[in-house]
Amino acid sequence: MGTDATAFAYSDKQAVVLLVNSGSGSSETRQSQVRMEHVWQALRTYADGAYANYLANEEVERVHEAYPPTTYARLAALKRHYDPTNMFHLNTNIVPATMEQ
Repeated sequence: MGTDATAFAYSDKQAVVLLVNSGSGSSETRQSQVRMEHVWQALRTYADGAYANYLANEEVERVHEAYPPTTYARLAALKRHYDPTNMFHLNTNIVPATMEQ
């Protein structure tokens, strides 16, 4: 199956990485975030794209990384057809094609 056949665009990759921060206290959580960011920066040079369901709320600007341009355009056109007002936007949102321009 081609990589543009589904919305899961990077199915040809060898690995998917998910980093989770689960510290219990604010100081511990901050230290964990720093360590996690350090690991991510080391891995990022080998990264290509993103998995939309793994993006945190503060990373919504990265939604374009989750899809190659042709796949994103196809999904935005579908969104324009089925949700032209972007009612369902409280997610890792793909903006309807007409709203992006």
